[in-house]
Amino acid sequence: MALDTPLKDREITWITAYAEVREVFKHPDMLQTSYDGAKDTIFADVLVTLDGERHDLRRKTETVLFRPQIVDALENTVVPAEAARLIQGLRQGTEADLTDISRLVTTGLAARIIGFDDCATVERLEELCALAARLHQGAIIDWATRPREEILADVRVAKERYRERFFAPSLARRQALVAAGGPQDPRDLIHLLLVHSRELALDTEMLLRETIHYLVATGGTTTSVFTHGCHEIWNWVAAHPEDRAKLADRSEEHTSELQSRLHLVCRLLLEKK
Repeated sequence: MALDTPLKDREITWITAYAEVREVFKHPDMLQTSYDGAKDTIFADVLVTLDGERHDLRRKTETVLFRPQIVDALENTVVPAEAARLIQGLRQGTEADLTDISRLVTTGLAARIIGFDDCATVERLEELCALAARLHQGAIIDWATRPREEILADVRVAKERYRERFFAPSLARRQALVAAGGPQDPRDLIHLLLVHSRELALDTEMLLRETIHYLVATGGTTTSVFTHGCHEIWNWVAAHPEDRAKLADRSEEHTSELQSRLHLVCRLLLEKK
């Protein structure tokens, strides 16, 4: 069957056994059809919509951004410090909204991974969050209830604003760094893709879309699931007050235990979705 055959005209084989699903996902010839509508808006030629050799090469290139030592530093140093800083900026009296904290921390983390240097303030992160929300509408356009042309128009405006306010300044700084023979071990996405732009056949527009993919993929689900995860942890503590002290225990043993429990809660909540 031709790949351009409309989905409604294709014969569908339903796979429900876990072992078979696992094998299908591992098969090198499997193609994905997610974000078909977004391929015409903001997700053309990004990691999540590529297949075959192009996907493999892009993923292999970008994997270096998530080496174990980098992920460890993000989890144990960067994220806690950012959360503490943002809590102080968002606090009203003795309270701060968990959804706001989670949303801004994940957006700040995405900005760091992408390579945006000037996202230190709450106001700057709020601006990036607002653009991410508008760009996200282009990613989920297949399920939208608003008129398609209305969404496309808003996404185009948001993309140009994103380019002007965040992408272009960071790109220019890294282009200058590469031209000056700067470090060949990049620590952010923009720098990394500039270094490998020739072998990946990337132009500026493709690089722009890949950064949007990272930004959009970071936010909404993480914020929602993390908030629910904290709710589950607090419910547990309410029912088991003897465990309350563990929340304030910063020893490696208890931090690791709490983190593993939160990871489990988040995974189960995602499966329920």
